[in-house]
Amino acid sequence: MVSGTDLTATEFNPEEWSVVLNARQRSPRQQSKETEGTQSSKAAPAAETPARETESPPSVFSKLDSTAVARPRLKRLPRLPVDDFKIVFRSSAGVDLAQYNDVELRAAVVAKSGLHSVVADEDLVCTNLAKNIFTVSTSCADRVANYAKIRELTLRGKKLGFHAYIAPPDGARAGIIYRAWNGESPQDLLQKLGRANPLLPIVQARDMGRTSRSVLIDFMAEEVPPSVKMFGILYAVFNFRPKVEACLNCRQVSHRRDVCPLPNRLTCSSCGQKHPEDYPCTP
Repeated sequence: MVSGTDLTATEFNPEEWSVVLNARQRSPRQQSKETEGTQSSKAAPAAETPARETESPPSVFSKLDSTAVARPRLKRLPRLPVDDFKIVFRSSAGVDLAQYNDVELRAAVVAKSGLHSVVADEDLVCTNLAKNIFTVSTSCADRVANYAKIRELTLRGKKLGFHAYIAPPDGARAGIIYRAWNGESPQDLLQKLGRANPLLPIVQARDMGRTSRSVLIDFMAEEVPPSVKMFGILYAVFNFRPKVEACLNCRQVSHRRDVCPLPNRLTCSSCGQKHPEDYPCTP
């Protein structure tokens, strides 16, 4: 979110996202697993000592009173292949993904995608329980649309709604331009930006939500450019720094209240306590 405006995932449209996929050029930086294995075998003896598993730092809310729901600290997530396409799935009904294992999630995704299990065998699934999302990683651009169009998954015989969107490439830098969106689709934005800025490595562009006129642009570069041209107008580009999402239901960070996996506690968003709506609350 930026300046209090929610950043919502753009609804999947095959025609729009085909342009996004065509704009992406897969980087040769990713080395094969065999090359990495060869290099690791030549490492110094000191490197053979198993490294301790690193845990993420405790949440700032862990020091709060009983209004915060205690949740275990999560280990660092494994890194998905750098050059793969990533499709992120977020529950639209506040489903707690911790109730399901990755095998169940992957089976449900493959079944809904319409792909043969042998074809999808190379694709990976990784769950982020802190954010209550999971990601499908695939090296095949042809399979991206099969995953990104999914809006519903069947888990343990129950149909659950999900929002899916394609994440920016690894290594992309996000920039934002203000007062630039007038209802254009991601396809139109990407085409206009690409035509007006042929020397800039623009790989994705989308609006920041229906209540904002800002446009988020992803560049495959070390830094965002100082400006871009679009619709005959020169816009200043600012670095995009997403704010930390905070849930006012469980008093934890990394996700919003509308996708919180815990039951609605009906507590005050200011103090975290239960009291009448007309009560003069002092945070």
